[in-house]
Amino acid sequence: MKANFYENTLREAFSERKLTIKDVVIHAYRDAAWVEFYWDFVAKLRKDGTALTTRGRESQVYRKNKGRWRLVHVHYSGMPVTGERRGS
Repeated sequence: MKANFYENTLREAFSERKLTIKDVVIHAYRDAAWVEFYWDFVAKLRKDGTALTTRGRESQVYRKNKGRWRLVHVHYSGMPVTGERRGS
């Protein structure tokens, strides 16, 4: 995933890109943990220089196996339509 999507696909699609995460909350219980956070992605398309900005929220679920934490599930969603974190 890291090599194929992040290093290859994103590099090919964008000439500039910046991902910022904020409001990170971590919950842990024995051998399981989940993380919730919001993100902002600002980029410039390589093909024509068009600026792109997206915002969202994400949850990640981890499981501890043999002393190491492993990512087992990811959920992305858009920003809420109303309220303090109104998306654009």
